[in-house]
Amino acid sequence: MKNIIFRSGISIVLAAVLSAGMTACGDSGADRSDADAGSDPAASEEPFVITLPSIGTSATNLDNIAIGIHKGFFEEENIQIKDAGEIAIPEFVPALLSGTITGATLMTSNGLAAIDNGGPIIQVGTMSETVEENPHMNFIVMKDSPIEGGGDLQGKKIGIGGLSGCTAGFPLEYAKQGGIEDPNDDVTFVTTPEISLVSALEKGEIDVVGLHSSPEQIAFLYPETRILFSDYDIFEDRGGDIGYYFPIEYAEENPEAISHFLAAVAKTQKWINENREEALKIYLEEINPNANADLLRIPHFSDDAVIKQDHTELWIDILGAGDSIQPLENEWTFDQVATNKYNPNYKE
Repeated sequence: MKNIIFRSGISIVLAAVLSAGMTACGDSGADRSDADAGSDPAASEEPFVITLPSIGTSATNLDNIAIGIHKGFFEEENIQIKDAGEIAIPEFVPALLSGTITGATLMTSNGLAAIDNGGPIIQVGTMSETVEENPHMNFIVMKDSPIEGGGDLQGKKIGIGGLSGCTAGFPLEYAKQGGIEDPNDDVTFVTTPEISLVSALEKGEIDVVGLHSSPEQIAFLYPETRILFSDYDIFEDRGGDIGYYFPIEYAEENPEAISHFLAAVAKTQKWINENREEALKIYLEEINPNANADLLRIPHFSDDAVIKQDHTELWIDILGAGDSIQPLENEWTFDQVATNKYNPNYKE
């Protein structure tokens, strides 16, 4: 597989996986009822303090944590969210391991890569997931492009924001499904910040662009393009999860905090899914007035924050294959990289 870099200094998850992820643990620990030991969280003398990065700062994605704080869902669970300020996504894992933040969110594929590279973190819940109308990634071409399917990617240049399991894994799988036997040798990836990708597409320097943008954002910003495919077209709802990660040590020593945190985010996420317009209004008027309504994306959040085992195992299989762009060095099972044991909504 050929890779071209337009600019130096870009963040490539493959080269910096330990700065990509978050959290936590194996199969030890108690469920919430055990952790609570019958106590009412509201009666606790001190709240559980959880420090998270970049709360309410995004101008392109609605922040569920900021909404949950505004709606009082964290207060109901005796959780105090502390804002660590703006932290770049590639710095999440170092910030977790240094104690600068307590938890963070990460694409499942990147979380696996971080764990595989020695990051003592584990996924404890799910923030957002792919649905057909709101996938994790969309790959676009110019409207007059002759590319119509995966088989047409042979010899083409695909622009992505950085080499990772999702950005490169999605188009490689799409090419395979289109009949290209070894897309690693037949597809060239061009890596540069997403903000520059569409310009390169319009100039004919690349043929396809992968964006973490919604169909609505793409239609508004790039009307001369069309969506070729999304991750839903390849894996349906299994490939686009973003999870909550915490250090294993923190999760094992603070099961109550994790449990009540997940209860609060589940309340928040379900409420947003059911009240999208009101959530958008709150975010634009009360949380981030500088955000543009036309550019703001509302992900499809997980109603219960429960991790779906087959979703995680999809990426274990993909990244465990010898031809993966982000290959795992070790063999993993679901229980080693993720757990639902802290989630009060989880039912076996």
